[in-house]
Amino acid sequence: KPNGVAHVSFNSFTLGKTPPMIKGITVLKVDGDLSVAYMRIDVGILMEAELLLDISPSSLDYKMVPTTTLSINSLDAELQLDVSVKSIPTYPYISNVNVSLSHEIADFSLRIEPRSQNGLKGVDFGSFPLISKWIKESIVESLHEYVAPNYISIDIPAMEIKNS
Repeated sequence: KPNGVAHVSFNSFTLGKTPPMIKGITVLKVDGDLSVAYMRIDVGILMEAELLLDISPSSLDYKMVPTTTLSINSLDAELQLDVSVKSIPTYPYISNVNVSLSHEIADFSLRIEPRSQNGLKGVDFGSFPLISKWIKESIVESLHEYVAPNYISIDIPAMEIKNS
């Protein structure tokens, strides 16, 4: 993190109204008994999602600068996902879906705007290389644990029971 930052805390996260766009699906392999299908999915993300972070400055040099809330939004990225889907013979016909990033996230764009009423509201901090680099590296680092062979497993029957 930049030298002038003492503390970063999560404020809130919203997904927005724009879903990711599936640009292509390639079936890589299907098990002999047809119980598991392996796919690669190309996804385009142009989201209205918004992540709010509270940033506290460090040292007495910055004591006049109040804690600032940064809005990270307008994410524009291309992702490749590896997905495996395990089928079962009874409803809901899918037991598990495993999802991972095929590789590290490539370059992406975003907007970084202060939300606090300190005279900087509306300024895109993403145009400041140090801040933009720090935020992007933090996002890539946090997504690293989801790059193959790591994955997120979604238990579809368990979700169905919760929604009943």
